[in-house]
Amino acid sequence: MITLSEAVRLFECIGAISLLIQTIEFLSLSAQTGREGVWTWSVQRKDLAHANPVTQKIFDVLFEDGVLRAHLWLRLLLISSLFLGSSSGTSVLIFTSTVVLLVRWRGAFNGGSDFMTLVFLTSLMIGNLAAPFLGTETAWTVALWYVCVQSLTSYLLSGASKLLAGRWRDGQALTYFLDGGIHGPLRAGSIYRNPRVAIGCSWAFMVWECTAPLVLISQQLASIWCAIAVAFHLLVFRFFGLNRFFWAWVTTLPAIVYCAGGPMPM
Repeated sequence: MITLSEAVRLFECIGAISLLIQTIEFLSLSAQTGREGVWTWSVQRKDLAHANPVTQKIFDVLFEDGVLRAHLWLRLLLISSLFLGSSSGTSVLIFTSTVVLLVRWRGAFNGGSDFMTLVFLTSLMIGNLAAPFLGTETAWTVALWYVCVQSLTSYLLSGASKLLAGRWRDGQALTYFLDGGIHGPLRAGSIYRNPRVAIGCSWAFMVWECTAPLVLISQQLASIWCAIAVAFHLLVFRFFGLNRFFWAWVTTLPAIVYCAGGPMPM
């Protein structure tokens, strides 16, 4: 049975890996976000055309090439400190940094993984900022339950939306999406073009996602379910290259296992 302290440490460390990868990716895009790049701020700042001049000036400074790179390097240092444990200061600073970067990318760089990253960072702030008022154990229990509910809800809604779509129920959607994967269309003889295999895989994923809330019955069941989650996200990474999705959702798994059959926040 995983303890609260073990769950928090795993949560912080896996989350740190996720954030480090994201930040390194942003640094690798420096040429594209610079003055001559395709994502130069001079173009994207037009989104702030109706903002007051002070707001525009603040973001002009924040997104100047040198300032942005310095921000990202400082962000790497702050994130690295999570391996030693989070604090109120680091959690607030990293959260603020993430929001600033999302403004740079018009609200989202990688869709759902950005949302789940904000869930992780919000949880860190809850655990650290609420501790002086609620006590460390209660604060972190609330924080992990927040993550658990957000994560399980995301799986449930994903599964339910597929279940309501005829093309997922008959396996056509699976083949369609795999054809658009990073490795190009499936081979003519691919096993995933077999209707029975496609239907079987589709229903396996839908049932697994729709049963997400049931993991709260016990930690043993949650551990099995989460192991399947790791395999699922590895497959998504293998076929679609969505590495951010892998780390963003795997970060939530320690919270799910801890909350399953565990104490509710009082």
